Amino acid sequence: GGTGAIGGTGAVGGTGAIGGTGAPNGGVYPVAISVLNTANGVTAYAAPIGLNAATSATESTIQVIAPRACTLGNFYAVITAAPGTTSDRSFDVNVNGSSAGFLCVITSGATTCSDATATSSAVSAGARLSIVSNVSTANAAAAAGSLGFTCD
Repeated sequence: GGTGAIGGTGAVGGTGAIGGTGAPNGGVYPVAISVLNTANGVTAYAAPIGLNAATSATESTIQVIAPRACTLGNFYAVITAAPGTTSDRSFDVNVNGSSAGFLCVITSGATTCSDATATSSAVSAGARLSIVSNVSTANAAAAAGSLGFTCD
């Protein structure tokens, strides 16, 4: 015999569980610095987001407020010219004026560094963030730089 008639549609099942919250938008902090400090032993600061015309000697003038709590991670830096054969450049993120524990060092002939391991640095909403730049051993070659990190 032939196929029988199709039966009616069954009842609709219940709504499934709601998934977890996705990563918040804006968890990446991109930074560009047009002129990096070149003097040996001098600490300089930059805002941790946007374009900085130059580094500043005064951290409080360039700090940015974290709009929400997050955890820092994935710090990367690239500069336009290597520091020089006897010089190093180091970068860090400060939270409320203290190191977040990143150590990103660009040595003599290199132009990049990263530290993706310091991901346990908790940041509270309202914390003040800044980039710290240091030159060690000898004066460094003039350079501009781009940096970035996540705060998720």
